[in-house]
Formats: sequence, C-alpha cells, structure tokens
Amino acid sequence: MHDHHGAAREPVSQIRDRMPVILDQSAYDAWLDRSNSAPKQVLSQNLNGKLEFASADR
Repeated sequence: MHDHHGAAREPVSQIRDRMPVILDQSAYDAWLDRSNSAPKQVLSQNLNGKLEFASADR
C-alpha cells in the first residue's frame, strides 16, 4: 500500500495540511486500473481553478 498523502498544495492548503487524493472524473479509470504502471502520474493534475470552497455550519 502506498501513502499518497503529503503536504497539501494550493488551493487545498487553504483548508487542510495534508493532500487528499482528488481526481477529475476523466482520471477515474486510470486510477483504478491495476495494470497502470504509473498511477502517481494521475495525481499530477493541476487543481487550480477546478475546486470551489464554501463555508459550512457545523
């Protein structure tokens, strides 16, 4: 098992200190494909401008 978490990158670092795995829907198949020899390449997407944050009450 690999730990894919590391220090959060922008814009996620605004709300957390660790980077969760966030995938664009177009990357789902590549991420889940066990024959994919380079799954970490799927994680190299640029997330700037693709995420939206909103405040929520607890």
